[in-house]
Amino acid sequence: MRNKICLLWLSFLMSTLIFAQPCTTPSLRTANNQFAFDIYKGLLKGSSPVFFSPYSIYTALHMTGEGANGITATEMQQTLHSTGLVNCIRQDIQYSLKQFKLLEQMGDSIRTANALWLQEGFPVNPEFSSLVADSYQAGLHMTNFSNNPEVGRQAINTWTAEQTNNRIKELLVKGVVTTGTRLVLVNTIWFKGKWADPFKKENTAEKMFYAEMDSVKVPFMNNTSVVKYAENELAQLIELPYRSNKLSMVIVLPVKGREVDFEKSFNEEKLRGWMDSMQSEKTSIHLPKFKMECTFQLGDMLQSLGMHSAFLSLQIFPESARRRLKSVP
Repeated sequence: MRNKICLLWLSFLMSTLIFAQPCTTPSLRTANNQFAFDIYKGLLKGSSPVFFSPYSIYTALHMTGEGANGITATEMQQTLHSTGLVNCIRQDIQYSLKQFKLLEQMGDSIRTANALWLQEGFPVNPEFSSLVADSYQAGLHMTNFSNNPEVGRQAINTWTAEQTNNRIKELLVKGVVTTGTRLVLVNTIWFKGKWADPFKKENTAEKMFYAEMDSVKVPFMNNTSVVKYAENELAQLIELPYRSNKLSMVIVLPVKGREVDFEKSFNEEKLRGWMDSMQSEKTSIHLPKFKMECTFQLGDMLQSLGMHSAFLSLQIFPESARRRLKSVP
């Protein structure tokens, strides 16, 4: 249980990185957080640690949904909690992408990139190409999956490595891309930041970290600092700001023995309420060094959330021939 919960540290990191939006409603923040918890609840059913970027998944799907209509568009919007908010959320994503570029001047860096890889011969309306380029800073790439899926796979992996400073060198393993592949959505996100109150290297010490089945000795960063903190009957929360003071890491640690109760009741509303209750306090902080990886079948999960039509056949968004992204007959 503990190894799952500790990954909340980063699971919701990208949910809290949304800047003040130009729209009058908190559209992207709210919709993204609701979607994040939908994915989180689905991932908890598995046995692997939970590590994902809701913002990345959400942005890639919202971008692709711009080319859908009819039942496909309806299902995608319901899954993304974006019904009636598509235009506003597009503006918010566009605004966030611009703000990310300004962060480097403030001491933090977020680099995010979007791309769609389509089968050669797939007719794409120029309006859709312009939309994803202008609003999502995304590129459309054509490759011949039907005749040589390996070339397409390697091209996608090369692009991904370039966007992540070689942190992700093989996004797609052999066999994932096949002759039946028609569309691959790729979103990358790379973050590097410095703490507003840095952990001193000389304060690092080895301590025991207790996972679900065993324990291991790992280096812990240690610091005492005035940060936002809250605790209740289910969890402790702490917010650690980065140097720009535009970004922070929110850590949620379930109370020992209450992990099951925590999982059952944890949701977007509860997290927001807990964060609103946080107060600045002088706090002793101990964080273990960790590395996380997580692979899961997003398609199956999206279908379980109600997004069925987009996966019915090799046709991509079959209703969209009258709109932006046309399907292959």
